[in-house]
Amino acid sequence: MRPPLHVGPLSAGQVAALEADYRRTPVPAERTRAHIILLSHQGLTPPAIAALVRVDPATVRRTIHRYDAESLLGLRNRPRPGRPRKVTPTWEHLLLRLVEQDPRRFGVPRTAWTSILGGIRSRSHMMKSRFLDCGTPNSAELRVCCLTW
Repeated sequence: MRPPLHVGPLSAGQVAALEADYRRTPVPAERTRAHIILLSHQGLTPPAIAALVRVDPATVRRTIHRYDAESLLGLRNRPRPGRPRKVTPTWEHLLLRLVEQDPRRFGVPRTAWTSILGGIRSRSHMMKSRFLDCGTPNSAELRVCCLTW
């Protein structure tokens, strides 16, 4: 019978980095992986860890192997297969900033963005083509590209 799987010996710095990652990451799956490694470091077996964090024991073993091979980077989400995103991170950031603003500031005669969602959805094909052709906008271009159709 094989001995129980545990994460390799961790230095105080590695434990501190894992604890910081556990407290600060906004991604629940990455927090769970950090928790798995910390519990393994404390001597718990994969089935015991799986029961505590509510995952399959195979997931615990896979997480320990990934951490042993890649350290903290092994706890990050990996890219998913499929079509690449059409919205760039720059556009996403600008749109998130936009929806936090009052629509009237951008010339939209409404008091809330949700009141124009129906119009955006019904004209999404027009908006999408203009949205994707705009490149990296400033606020005036954002209004022209995304709020007029």
